[in-house]
Amino acid sequence: MERRRSTVLVLAVTVCLGTAAAVGWASPTVSASVHATVPAGAAHAAAARVEADAPRRAAARPSSERGQDARDTQGRDALATQGRDALPTRLDRQQVITSAATVTPEAYPNADVVQVDDLTICEYRPDGTGVTWSDNYTKVLTEKGRRERQGLSFRFLLPYFTVEVSALELIKPDGSVVPVDIARQSRVMIDRGQMSANIYDPSSKILQVGVPGVEIGDMVHIVTRQQILRRYMPDTWDDYQVFESTAPIKHAVYEVHAPQERPLVHTVLKDAVDGTVKYEKHERQGRTVHRWEVREVPRFYAEPGMPPAYTVVQRL
Repeated sequence: MERRRSTVLVLAVTVCLGTAAAVGWASPTVSASVHATVPAGAAHAAAARVEADAPRRAAARPSSERGQDARDTQGRDALATQGRDALPTRLDRQQVITSAATVTPEAYPNADVVQVDDLTICEYRPDGTGVTWSDNYTKVLTEKGRRERQGLSFRFLLPYFTVEVSALELIKPDGSVVPVDIARQSRVMIDRGQMSANIYDPSSKILQVGVPGVEIGDMVHIVTRQQILRRYMPDTWDDYQVFESTAPIKHAVYEVHAPQERPLVHTVLKDAVDGTVKYEKHERQGRTVHRWEVREVPRFYAEPGMPPAYTVVQRL
């Protein structure tokens, strides 16, 4: 189940919604899993502060930018009608628990954590705004993995997108569930990581969520939701997912639900790990559903001086 390599699989997905094309360079996550997220309430409080200043900012902006603001408002209104926490479909917890029973230190001898299952669904509208849901289960196998999972960090950028953690819980080896108080365990701050690039943008945020009580053998279950309110390039959509990491991936599904009037125009799976990714496409409720299913991807080992992992691993 293990191999040493300096490349990983990545998939870049681009949609041309007008005459412009977008190149996917979002901050990718480890495997098709947890997206940048903000706890329920925290993102909306920050968004409320941004919106409260909108009239003053709009008066100082040229008419072209005010037109973009109007489109952004329409995007937010459309998203609100879809329901705050409406995940189109969720993983079956009992099936995941059954699958996790096979995830043991003997089966994965050099893994600290294993991604047992993940479901990520991206749904976008013709203007490029949209929503992404993610339902993820990760099992802790070692003390190092336990320490890593005691705290989770997620980035977001206002006013382009807001994110939230809508559920976070621990599933014990006996199947019992211990919910985590997201509001109490969360804090939002300006992302200090940007300082290394000599950049300071107070709209670039990072959410830190504590996971108290996690123990070896537990599964950490997290559900996240990201709203895309404004595109960097209007009338385009793109995404970037990695399907390989320093943690083995037992199973994952990544779906893109594209409107038929604005289909995907380019997808590529790079540095593929043979036999681990299956793709299919079908129509559903007026949308084209692109589905990538990932199975049994071994972990990779970082090497000294190698480029950032997300640029060389298996990726879409």
